[in-house]
Amino acid sequence: MDVCKSTERQVRVNWVYIILSVQLMVTFAFVSVFLFVKPVNTWVTRNQWFYWLSYAVFFATYMALACCTKVRRNFPGNFIALSIFTLAFSYVAGTISSFYSVNSVLTCLAITIAVTLTVSVAAACCPCDITKCQAVIAVLSILLFFFGLICTIVFFAAGYNSTLHAVYGGVAAVIFTIYLAYDTQMLLGGRKFELSPEEYIFGALQLYLDVVNIFLAMLAIFGSSN
Repeated sequence: MDVCKSTERQVRVNWVYIILSVQLMVTFAFVSVFLFVKPVNTWVTRNQWFYWLSYAVFFATYMALACCTKVRRNFPGNFIALSIFTLAFSYVAGTISSFYSVNSVLTCLAITIAVTLTVSVAAACCPCDITKCQAVIAVLSILLFFFGLICTIVFFAAGYNSTLHAVYGGVAAVIFTIYLAYDTQMLLGGRKFELSPEEYIFGALQLYLDVVNIFLAMLAIFGSSN
């Protein structure tokens, strides 16, 4: 029984990291094109309505995948929905990156890779069971939401403030790093809570969001605007 469970867990982990790798490569391709292809960069920065459209598509597909078990477990609909989600969020990440200098984006990318690898290895090796801290993570999510809402109101009322943006990025980076550790332990299993073998789409979805949001938070902290 234990051998069978271990095999299922390993298959789930393999699937998640394969899907995650493809997602991150797609996002990296979008960011690269938006940074290095001047006509695309110009179009993106001048047509921000498409950014908001992409964000709406990203949010709708995320809610469908996160909230509807049938959507994320039934093939091929789950892969179609995940593909739409990845393309939409890649456009969002690429658009945000296009407003920063190439050097700062590459620096933030390197920092994100280092943080992701470090946190993933630490979460796998750490004896502390972070999956027990679901209430704490829920509270952090609510606090991040309200802090973001306050920042948005301040930006609309008083104009953009780079210091406040950097502070928000720092808070977001810490919280999404905790998310990454939590989701990694949920995926690898052997803790109080873990993903079921059928939830490889959900596992890839959550890890992808963690990594890309850490990257965007790093841009808010260290990014140098064009």
